[in-house]
Amino acid sequence: MKEESINVNNRISPLSKRIIQLQENGFVYDFQHAGKKIICVQTNSELELCAVKIISLECFMAPGEERRYLYSLETENGLRGLLLNESRCLDHTYQ
Repeated sequence: MKEESINVNNRISPLSKRIIQLQENGFVYDFQHAGKKIICVQTNSELELCAVKIISLECFMAPGEERRYLYSLETENGLRGLLLNESRCLDHTYQ
């Protein structure tokens, strides 16, 4: 049984591992980029980009796949979550 769980662990991509790690650290909401706003999927609330702080930006690229950018974000009202995108859509707000 232990060997089986090790094999499953080895098949999890670095991106998935990082998402799990960030979720365990309180980044539990999912965000989508919508032009000049960010939308929280769980609450369906729209946030202006100026109300969102980028905590981190990481790039992942598995062999044969497109580059993916993972943002960890925190909003002015305390929501912490993740935005996964194919482009660096929030670069102008990155501090």
